[in-house]
Amino acid sequence: MIAPVRASNGPLASPPRSWEEDGVLVPWGEDGIAAGISGVYDIVEPIMQKYQRCSQKIYFPYPSKLSGTPSPDAYGELRMKFDPAGLDCALKLAASP
Repeated sequence: MIAPVRASNGPLASPPRSWEEDGVLVPWGEDGIAAGISGVYDIVEPIMQKYQRCSQKIYFPYPSKLSGTPSPDAYGELRMKFDPAGLDCALKLAASP
């Protein structure tokens, strides 16, 4: 089993945000991983845009599924669920400039 991990010890509220600096990874289901990061929608939205093609599900604010476009100042946790292929896709995107 994969234990929850904090990607770094950096502050949670300072932009710019990234999975690599502020994210949390937790197991999801039998073979999935969920990546989560908290903040206002304007700050987490670029992260969602970058990784959405790799994810199976997107929640904002978690536990609600993303529906429409939230208010730019809406605060919550962005949580994205990845299966093994999606996680591989996300890792490749994270390594790209």
